[in-house]
Amino acid sequence: MTEGNDPKRDAWLEVSPDAPSPLAPSPSSEPPMAWLQPEPEDAPREPGRRKVRASERAAPTAAQDAASLAIVAALQREIPLMAALWPDVRPAELLRSPPPIEAFQARCDFARRAIDAVGRRDAEARSRAELAQRRLSDELARLGQHGAPLEAALASLEAMQARELLDAVRTLFRDQRTLFAGDVARVDAAAVEVGITPARAREILAAEGFTLQSVESRPWSPFAQLPGAPATMDQLAVALMAHPAQAIELLRQGAVLDWLRANGASPMVIERSREARMSAERGASPMLAVHLQTWALGRRELRLGSVAVPTPDSLGSLVRSGSLSLDALATAAREGLLATWLRMSGWIVAAGAADLVARNEPSGLRRLAWSLGEPLYLGAAAITDVSSLARMVLAQPSLREALPPLLASGDLVAWMESLPPPRRDDAWLDTLRRSQGDPQLRGDTLAFWTGVHALTRAPSLEVLDRRGESHGFHGVQSLTVTAELAGAWDGLKRSYRSGELVAWVGTQRPELALPSLPRPPREDEAELNEFLWALGHRGLVLEWGDRDLAISAPTDLVRAYRDDWRNLEALLSRGHIFAWISRFHGDRMLVPRDGEGHGFSVAEAMEALRAELPRLPSGFGALKIALLCGLRALPTDPCRPGDDATVEGFVDITLKPDGDARAWDPLRAHVLHGTALLWVALDPRVRRPVTRSLLHAAFAAWNPGADQVEHTERVMAGSRAASADRCLRRRSRRGSPRRTGRSGARRR
Repeated sequence: MTEGNDPKRDAWLEVSPDAPSPLAPSPSSEPPMAWLQPEPEDAPREPGRRKVRASERAAPTAAQDAASLAIVAALQREIPLMAALWPDVRPAELLRSPPPIEAFQARCDFARRAIDAVGRRDAEARSRAELAQRRLSDELARLGQHGAPLEAALASLEAMQARELLDAVRTLFRDQRTLFAGDVARVDAAAVEVGITPARAREILAAEGFTLQSVESRPWSPFAQLPGAPATMDQLAVALMAHPAQAIELLRQGAVLDWLRANGASPMVIERSREARMSAERGASPMLAVHLQTWALGRRELRLGSVAVPTPDSLGSLVRSGSLSLDALATAAREGLLATWLRMSGWIVAAGAADLVARNEPSGLRRLAWSLGEPLYLGAAAITDVSSLARMVLAQPSLREALPPLLASGDLVAWMESLPPPRRDDAWLDTLRRSQGDPQLRGDTLAFWTGVHALTRAPSLEVLDRRGESHGFHGVQSLTVTAELAGAWDGLKRSYRSGELVAWVGTQRPELALPSLPRPPREDEAELNEFLWALGHRGLVLEWGDRDLAISAPTDLVRAYRDDWRNLEALLSRGHIFAWISRFHGDRMLVPRDGEGHGFSVAEAMEALRAELPRLPSGFGALKIALLCGLRALPTDPCRPGDDATVEGFVDITLKPDGDARAWDPLRAHVLHGTALLWVALDPRVRRPVTRSLLHAAFAAWNPGADQVEHTERVMAGSRAASADRCLRRRSRRGSPRRTGRSGARRR
């Protein structure tokens, strides 16, 4: 193993004792022990938020439903709280790899939610849930009295396992109170099975009045075939390991098995020694056969060359110190020796990782390191459990850049799979596996952030804008203020692309019906606006150069057109401007519907404009949007809306007898592309029949070969004649003359 200072390398690195612990609570966390108390029903909620109805809650998955039922059932039994909170994990595994305090807290929260969900089913389930709730509250109150609830819970679990160990010892040795070396080896094996270290097991037995002998005192005949002529099982085990070549030959011949039978070894030792002889006869892994024999004789260590490894948790320190090489570990794994020893020691997850090394899987050594306690490194941060990972990526935004490659390579899933059950989250792991297996979700980190926020329940969302400034959103209601959204728009888009925003909202407001949007996002700005509309936001945010533009009303789009028509027109093709106008202002009628249902709404105008947008020359699409949103002055050149060359109003059209087309030259392009017709139609002085005809003509299919000017004149002339006839009849009833302008042209 080479020396170095790079914390990202796949090595067994020592974490500095002076570095802050990744398990340390956040300074802004809730008061100590507050989580032990159930949340009151009348707890204050964010403005606009109500309590979630049962019918609105997302249906639990089959795995979540099974976990909820298992926890409720376990809480009704008289077992330690740790065993009840993790009913699917062996108590030995909980003691061997205890969860951090944050994981314990998260599990208590999950138990409360599970009780709440089960209690809604029927009357019988409600009674079971109430019993489980009382038990959970009583246990947490009792543990809270000690000031260290996790330590107290582990002590209670160890006490149960100690009673199980004593029962096993009494079954093995009956009334025997003195245990010899071979007996002590059996006690050590029983202790490992229940999750208690051999040293702790001996303390427990000594406290119960047992006498433990470290040297076999029964007379045995010397084993003359090995140097030193060992006369006890322990001496024989040492001699076999010191002379492996001779040991293999003696095992094949059956000499060791014969010696044990001649000296009256126990049936269990005889049976295990027979397995060692069969392994030696197969010859696939000579050192495995030697170890099987020494383990049968009561030894527990693994011998790799000249290095004796007493327990699996000492492997890491031996590799880091250079006493043990990774090549030696890989060789032991390929021989099957490492996995067998780890399984015998109760390290099942690590044994699975050793099997991967034996099959030459690329991630095998990393998985093995993680399963033996080596932390996962994100940058310079060392992480040992999923709760620490969730809290750390929220507390240190710089770590987020390392997440996509870690997910894409599969290393994050491999690390989680390598963790012991109390230090991982199976629901999160299952979600990540499904996301990783779906080609359409490749590169999407939504599944990761879903697990982060499900574990942490973070009340606020922090995003960084393009200047690196942090913006906090406290509650989903804060995502409905357009000005605040515009100030943090870049950060919100990054959060939406990564999936963190979606995951946070889903955790905060599970009752909300969120839109089904593509993942990963395709048009992040358009999709983010649509996502925010589902949360109650009624505005629109647009990318706008160095700043982002907050649109609260349609008139803001008029200012946007005057400010930068090119940017506005480029954004039209993405569709979210049309969607916003249609969603919040589409019901407004440009022409009220008559008795036959004929009329024209803003939504219909948006659909017509969206359809003709690809055919319009530059500037005309943005101008039509501005006209529909309240622009009153028609610019002569739609690409220069800031010029003084505009048409501020109009007087009734006069038909030229000679058909002189030059009179239309200033507005010919506007007539051809419908902007002049739209501008006239939206003038409040124009009568409804004329408005309806003009609006339909304004969004008609553009045909450069057609004489749109002549068509427009006919439309307006016919409409004017009809309107004038109605006005004359109306005046005749009123008896008042109609006024005209100074030029004699009737004003519209």
